[in-house]
Amino acid sequence: MSDDNSDAPTESRESESGQEQATDTTEGTMVESEREERDSHPDATGEGTHGGVEPVATRETAPMSEFSAREAGIGAVVLLVGLVVVFALPLALA
Repeated sequence: MSDDNSDAPTESRESESGQEQATDTTEGTMVESEREERDSHPDATGEGTHGGVEPVATRETAPMSEFSAREAGIGAVVLLVGLVVVFALPLALA
């Protein structure tokens, strides 16, 4: 049995321009340009651009809205009416 590479393609399947390596181009790669842009950024040195240190304040959240028992009852009734319309009414009509 001879080793003549009978299953090797006889013609190239891609154009020569498609065979160029990315490193053969004159332009830098995306990673290099991003790195250069990042290194040239004013914050790249680790120093603040405004020259001072911002004070760190304690975080405050908004207080809960106060509501009466009457308003809570009205909300519960609205919820029940909505549930009846969404679930019970279609089941009754089916």
